Amino acid sequence: MYLDPGSGGMLIQVIVALVVILLWIIPAVLVFRDAKKNKIDPPVLWAIVVFFAIIIGLVAYLIVRNLKRGKENESDTTKSNTDELLKYKELLDKGVITLDDYNTKKKQLLE
Repeated sequence: MYLDPGSGGMLIQVIVALVVILLWIIPAVLVFRDAKKNKIDPPVLWAIVVFFAIIIGLVAYLIVRNLKRGKENESDTTKSNTDELLKYKELLDKGVITLDDYNTKKKQLLE
């Protein structure tokens, strides 16, 4: 369907094209910013993947981001368990708790 440039149809086509381009670029920019904020390397690569394959790229990025967050949560739990075990060891060394109390808590934390 050809529209005469003088009828204003050309302006509508340009506006529609710009809107489509913006809707195509915005997800890539958002993924880049999110990947950079969450330290998911390389953020530029993720932006390129999302730009060229929007739906597949977004799904893949969300999967990777959730996996990374899960690993961070596991490492935080391990660190907190280690810190708590060290506190109980200090209490044992000071004589505040018994060896049985320490071993019980150690077993709970290491499970």
